[in-house]
Amino acid sequence: YLWWINGDGHWIRPLEVNTQLKGDGPMFTDAPKGMFFGTGLFSQFIFVIPERHLVVTTMGFSLDESLGNARLIWTALAPSLQLGPAR
Repeated sequence: YLWWINGDGHWIRPLEVNTQLKGDGPMFTDAPKGMFFGTGLFSQFIFVIPERHLVVTTMGFSLDESLGNARLIWTALAPSLQLGPAR
């Protein structure tokens, strides 16, 4: 797994298809800044939210390990977790 913290600062996603995605600030703007996130082979994802004592894992479903896929999964999960935006 490759790991990222959803806080302030600069981040780089080296495994994006044909590019290297970069950004500043939270990688998931609608998730807590304390969350951290891991990407594994075949789009296996781990979302860890320490302040909720919560770990969410997904099994791989695609060769595409993109941030887009991770954000789609997070968008589906977030409403049921009732978490506030990154602060």
